[in-house]
Amino acid sequence: MHAMNLEHPDFISSIYSLNSGIADLLTSGFFSTSYILDTQKGNYSLLNNKLINLLLAFDKPIGETFSMIENDLKGLYIDKLSGKEKEEYTPYIYSGKLKFRNIEYDKFALIPLLMDFSNNHKDFSKAYYPVSRETKILKYIDDTLTAFSDYKKYNKDGILEFFPLLGINTPAHSLEFVKDLISTYINKTHTQNNHKSSKKKFYGIKFYPPLGLNPWPKDKTELNKLLYIYQFCTENNLPIITHCDDQGFRTIPTKEAWAYTNPQSWEVVLKEFPTLKIDFAHSGKQYSSLSNIPTASIIAQNLIKRKAERLPTSPWFYNIISLMKKYDNVYLDFSFSGSTPQFYNELINFLNLEENKDIKQHIIEHSLFGSDFSVNLFKVKSYSQYFNIFENSQFSDEEIELFASKNPIKFLDINL
Repeated sequence: MHAMNLEHPDFISSIYSLNSGIADLLTSGFFSTSYILDTQKGNYSLLNNKLINLLLAFDKPIGETFSMIENDLKGLYIDKLSGKEKEEYTPYIYSGKLKFRNIEYDKFALIPLLMDFSNNHKDFSKAYYPVSRETKILKYIDDTLTAFSDYKKYNKDGILEFFPLLGINTPAHSLEFVKDLISTYINKTHTQNNHKSSKKKFYGIKFYPPLGLNPWPKDKTELNKLLYIYQFCTENNLPIITHCDDQGFRTIPTKEAWAYTNPQSWEVVLKEFPTLKIDFAHSGKQYSSLSNIPTASIIAQNLIKRKAERLPTSPWFYNIISLMKKYDNVYLDFSFSGSTPQFYNELINFLNLEENKDIKQHIIEHSLFGSDFSVNLFKVKSYSQYFNIFENSQFSDEEIELFASKNPIKFLDINL
């Protein structure tokens, strides 16, 4: 999930990225009917109730977001439902437990993924007013740590536990700054650090390539920053989650963002660090048919076939599966993509076609449930609705337990 408010993103750089022209924006697929446009009743609207709901969620302090998630799962907003939805709604949290399918949990873990919106603003040198170098990640970290404390202070009986990942956008920082971030905030012990004075609350690293991060840059200075992170994570068995769909927040031109995000760009990293633990978020979902241009004709043929067979259509998904078969510590997650039942249906169909039982089980054991809240409010009404879509999927209780509990514990390598 993403716990942030409207203060944390770098909107200046995001708007500046549109300088590449309207063609670039249309190419990106941002306005795809399968992404965020509301096409109900033929109304192609961007400013719809879901978007307003999302903005209201982002307008809250982070601590309130955590409480809002728990209250939603407790059914405190049931008055917002009507008709059949209200009649059939059952809270997921009651009597101090989270109950999902036939499984009961004492605690509910959130993995807030901090995005490093820090930027050098090199392109703004001609601006009339001075533009300072921003290290937005520091304020974001402080706000997040404060939110953890506030949640525990004001929710004495709350069942949430937090295992955040630290966002680092290496092009915006020096190697020394990167090292200092890691030494100050990363928890290498794999146990919950509950000491109030400690800042070591982060259990891994979050990368977001569309903010300008190339996983294996040609520039040696830039590469050295990443090599330090890859080596550190490998030696300490710490995970990396990287954004992996063709949408999202972007501060560089579309095609450059796609090149950095493409799972194939990570193979050079994994060849050098084969035991690196990395999760490709969103299962490589592609909303634009142009995000794999070099093989467009092949993609078109496969797209028709996969749609007919109701299988995942995104080439990036299959690239992730290929990496997963080669490297033992490659994962994928369902975040945002799981906003529609169709995603789970296609994934189940794909798994059922896998004849090798060992490979099928390996994929199942390296898949993670995630929400991408609050961003997923582009597609769903609430956190509870997102839960409901997952609960009503055709996965078995055993598979649900793997996706939502056992696999994440293994991925984070946490000692509870």
